[in-house]
Amino acid sequence: MQEPFLFARNIRKNIAIKDESVSEQEVVGATETASLHQTILGFNAGYDTEIGERGVSLSGGQKQRMAIARTIIDEVPIVIFDDSLSAVDAGTDIEIRNRLKERKHQATTLIIAHRLNSVMHADRIMVLRNGKIEAIGTHGELVKEKGYYQRLWEIQRGDWKEENRCG
Repeated sequence: MQEPFLFARNIRKNIAIKDESVSEQEVVGATETASLHQTILGFNAGYDTEIGERGVSLSGGQKQRMAIARTIIDEVPIVIFDDSLSAVDAGTDIEIRNRLKERKHQATTLIIAHRLNSVMHADRIMVLRNGKIEAIGTHGELVKEKGYYQRLWEIQRGDWKEENRCG
């Protein structure tokens, strides 16, 4: 399941679930990185807002960003985001990726994504097709190379022709 599990607690306790002794500043910093802080401030009770079992009162994108904030606060050496930006709009996706880039020396980050915009600024991109690595490179290298990544990029940008269809 890729749906983040949230508990019938308030936002602050859901983010700091592993260690409730983390400071308010750490919680706010994590939610800012996850592009969630301003949204939380818009809730009547702010960080004390009860979200219900499985976060029933939140949108899909808010749940994903809550899980991202929870991950950031853990300060682990390796972070794996498995399509964790799929439910956020393109602008929020860019915001989160830029903020994660600022933290790049704090953890090795692996991003698994279908939306190429989510990985285009990565140091290295591995293209998987039919369970095998088809190509490895930067976005710039991969879009110049005739292949699956280039075709996907053209499709996702919207400038593809029928003969370029992936298959």
